[in-house]
Amino acid sequence: MFGGAGLFCDDLMFALEADGTVYFKADDVNRPAFEDAGSSPFSYEMSGKLRSMSYWQMPEDLADDPDELKNLASGALEAARRAARGKR
Repeated sequence: MFGGAGLFCDDLMFALEADGTVYFKADDVNRPAFEDAGSSPFSYEMSGKLRSMSYWQMPEDLADDPDELKNLASGALEAARRAARGKR
């Protein structure tokens, strides 16, 4: 699919890294925070079509704010848990 790395907790992927950028799992609950921060979703081209995934770019200013980064990562993990529950 892409050249990158997934970040997992409890066998759930809650973030990914691609080309030096970190993206966190997002859903209807936590996506507004990413939109408000001006983030964009991870996207890639496949078969000539641009596809987006439910992972959104980490806001750059969070790299210097460990507490907010922890909150964002926790929200991403919760989004991954909600997605996993929906697949059962």
